[in-house]
Amino acid sequence: MTIDTEKGPVSIDRKPTRVVALTRDYVDTLLVLGIQPVGANRSSRTEGGVYPWQKGLLDAGKATLLNTDVNTDFSLEKVAALRPDLILADWAAEEQYDKLRQIAPTLKLPGDTTWQDRVRTVARATGTDARTEKIVTDAEAEISRVKQKLPGLAGKTFTMALVIGPGQLIVVSDQSDFAVKFFGQLGMNLSAGAKAITDPDGQLSLEKLDAIDADYLLISAINQQDLDDLKKNPIYQRLGAIRDGRVSELDVETIYAVRLPSPLTFPYVFQRIEPTLTKIAAVRS
Repeated sequence: MTIDTEKGPVSIDRKPTRVVALTRDYVDTLLVLGIQPVGANRSSRTEGGVYPWQKGLLDAGKATLLNTDVNTDFSLEKVAALRPDLILADWAAEEQYDKLRQIAPTLKLPGDTTWQDRVRTVARATGTDARTEKIVTDAEAEISRVKQKLPGLAGKTFTMALVIGPGQLIVVSDQSDFAVKFFGQLGMNLSAGAKAITDPDGQLSLEKLDAIDADYLLISAINQQDLDDLKKNPIYQRLGAIRDGRVSELDVETIYAVRLPSPLTFPYVFQRIEPTLTKIAAVRS
């Protein structure tokens, strides 16, 4: 078959049996399709390198864990040694794509590919189409469950921020971000303060910290000490979301799961944020 990708059409001559996935969302997709990758993206913050929602599904004893979520470098020699017949690569392989496709057919989908289309494309490429629509339907049903359970979320605002260093924050401000679409499915909107950020990377100075206030604040940090220091900031302490306990302090893995979702991540994410969402939904606008 031929698959259309960001780099043009890719031909796959036979059903792949040895798949290398260089990004976490591709590993998730393979696992939900019942496929064990021979090479997989590794978590840099989880013991054993397996993301929490992959535990019990990814056999780390059989899969070689390659590059990490914070390091796009990987060994082409290690990839080749795995003798893959299909390579799944997104941002991790921009500079090495041409070399990867000499090893095996390599799929690199556009950055705005939805998780639904990612599942469908990988299922086609691996010959596991029969399971696709049930996987998509079941994942979408999890989102619908929360929306129906918490109708009070409609119209509420949210902000998602990541502390990347001492006094350094990046905030989700792009309306096309998958996190915005995720909360949009629950009826929520990106906060006005986040929308007003003009920095292309969403960077925010401490002087404008009040811009992150919203009905719901999700915050994480690369280094916990940096978040602890931020929490001492008087502006942060005065935020309505902080005063009223409308905040979820999440580990970086969970923040990444919201920003780059897969059918595997939804139950994991909701387990961590649903109690706070329930509190927010109960507040009358």
